[in-house]
Amino acid sequence: MPTVLSEEEKQKKEQIILENAKEMFDTSDFSTITMNALAKRCNMAKGTLFNYFPTKETLFAIILYKEYSEWRIRELEEIEKHDSFTKENYKEFVLDQTKYLLKYQKRLIRLASMKRAIINKNIAPEVLAEQIEGLDKTIHQLSLITEQKIDFLKEEEIYNLYMARHVIMTGAYNLATSPHNIENLAEINKNDLAVIETDATVLKMTGEYLNFYCCQTAENAMG
Repeated sequence: MPTVLSEEEKQKKEQIILENAKEMFDTSDFSTITMNALAKRCNMAKGTLFNYFPTKETLFAIILYKEYSEWRIRELEEIEKHDSFTKENYKEFVLDQTKYLLKYQKRLIRLASMKRAIINKNIAPEVLAEQIEGLDKTIHQLSLITEQKIDFLKEEEIYNLYMARHVIMTGAYNLATSPHNIENLAEINKNDLAVIETDATVLKMTGEYLNFYCCQTAENAMG
């Protein structure tokens, strides 16, 4: 008779899978990671692994959206430390948060760069929709809290600003990668110099976007 696991035991097994998958991703190309190798690393049967995550893409999509939500929650906590922002304070805040993201969230950036081309391709629509909905709620919450602390941007504009930063970041990293195959397009260039140049590009473009966006908003308000 098969062993029936409690919810707590199931969550522990799922966490073991997620942590081992992260460790493999941090030291390997996505294309070389197999569910068979992951199952062996987790010391569990391959069938057990598939009970939790039916495809490799589903597994890494869940890692991506979990880490995205955790990052947004962290950014929200940082926002809540401030009573209010001037335009210059807010620009500085966004750039500081972007620097932190680029320095300490390399895995998140790699996964985000792979999202459209690879990860979202082999995942059940209902699972993908659930992950996207959860992330979207977190970003809207962040935008609403930010709106309460500034008087020059509305919630929708703040939401669009955060989404634009995502596009800038993933676009810059994709441009810095090899075009030889679709999986390499999603991988961060391992060359340190290339990473430094890409980070600088992200910060420059984000800064320019902030300057333009705030100026346009001010002009629209006066008009």
